[in-house]
Amino acid sequence: MAWITDLGPSAVQVRYRLRGGAMCDRRRSVDGPPRPIDAAPVGGHREILYDLPGARDPVWFGSALTCFAITPGTPLTVDRHVQAAAFMAGRHPGTGQTLVEGCDHTRNRGFDLALAAPADVNALYARSHRAADIADRFAAAVTAGAAHLEQRITGGSRCAGLLGWITWHLTAPRSAGMPPRPCLHAHLVIAALMWGPGGHWRDITGPERAHLRLCAASADRHIAAHLRQAMAGHPRVPG
Repeated sequence: MAWITDLGPSAVQVRYRLRGGAMCDRRRSVDGPPRPIDAAPVGGHREILYDLPGARDPVWFGSALTCFAITPGTPLTVDRHVQAAAFMAGRHPGTGQTLVEGCDHTRNRGFDLALAAPADVNALYARSHRAADIADRFAAAVTAGAAHLEQRITGGSRCAGLLGWITWHLTAPRSAGMPPRPCLHAHLVIAALMWGPGGHWRDITGPERAHLRLCAASADRHIAAHLRQAMAGHPRVPG
């Protein structure tokens, strides 16, 4: 299931999603401080978070990154957070120059697209001795789904692209008083900025924002299909 959130104009929302261990915030539109769904361990269940295999670092996403000599799929390290924040603000990370007209403090900075593995795959992930392998296959499926999303939103043009990053979570937000539940899901954080086929930057707003939501649903289906194929030979998961 895909869930997309508009991040609004607040830089706090961007910094929150660059912070290690940031948790889910499933409002459709946000402004100001995050209100995460608490996924912290409780009671004697702290070991659940530490023992789950498959943890990975955030990675850059989007073919437009090559305009700034950044390779998609490489780690988004702490020293690159300033660059990531600049993209979300619609500015050049080196010069600070505005990349699109009308880029002011009221502009939506971007989107957070949450993508989760199917329930039966997550159930297997919670029990299998090959959980790390399942997490790797899920990550590959999300990477393929993100590429599919970019192709859909840009019309498949090789001269167009998006900017953002992917963060990876191993547990679902917990209910009050309950331990965290193993749940493979990823957050695709996308700047509201697109490199267009004409060689110009433009905001993802209006009709393009609505189109992004449709493409998000398509990406979710693509991920599920990719994961089903990848897991077809895995025990106890139907092909």
